Amino acid sequence: MDQIAGFVAQYLFILLIIGALAYLAWRQRSRWLELAFATVFIGSIAFLLSRVLDQLISSPRPFVVSGQPPLIPGALDNGFPSDHTLLVAVVAAVVTLANWRVGLVMWALALLIGLARVYARVHHLVDIAGSLIIVAVALGLYLLSKRLVSNIISRSSTTQPDTGNQRSKFSERQ
Repeated sequence: MDQIAGFVAQYLFILLIIGALAYLAWRQRSRWLELAFATVFIGSIAFLLSRVLDQLISSPRPFVVSGQPPLIPGALDNGFPSDHTLLVAVVAAVVTLANWRVGLVMWALALLIGLARVYARVHHLVDIAGSLIIVAVALGLYLLSKRLVSNIISRSSTTQPDTGNQRSKFSERQ
């Protein structure tokens, strides 16, 4: 059991990223620009939030607190938030934009990786929950900004007067 948990905690994220990229390239080719922008937006917001919260929330790693060795190598830095979980959650958020059902599977796998990291004694549950919440907030901000931009564009296209017609009417009067 320890070997499986160690693999999931340390390496599964690589396979999931490769799988998500292959899925998006194969099934979502027509939306690659939108999904690339979403990846940059969500990833950047999640990264910035994680760095800010890393400075505000102290969560010493479980193996540091307990003295028990971790199942996998772990850094001695602050454990909040879990970078592995954060990365897979960002991938899950982007996949969710492409297909919500496949996205739900990716979110579950992000949680599985996080729980494996808890089992491996390199993170606490709060580190995992924090990563998932950070990415959920970043996804929410992306969807909100997308809606705001869409509303601005639709308003500007419907409220702008047709200047071409006004000029022709004006020139007819002269």
